[in-house]
Amino acid sequence: MNKDKILHDLATQQRWIELQKTRIEQIEKEYGSGVRPGWVSENVVSYWVSVETAKEKVKELRKLLEKADE
Repeated sequence: MNKDKILHDLATQQRWIELQKTRIEQIEKEYGSGVRPGWVSENVVSYWVSVETAKEKVKELRKLLEKADE
């Protein structure tokens, strides 16, 4: 994988993380942190799982970037 592709993928993952966090913040503003409808809670969980998955991908991409710099 070339360096430009790695940097592009890294930026994409970072934007995805920010998008998911924004969605979570919007839900918290609308519904608060108390009891929410089931679908809302499922969405929040899904968004957090997506964030954690993207963070893992970012770690992998950073390792690849380090190797590409060598």
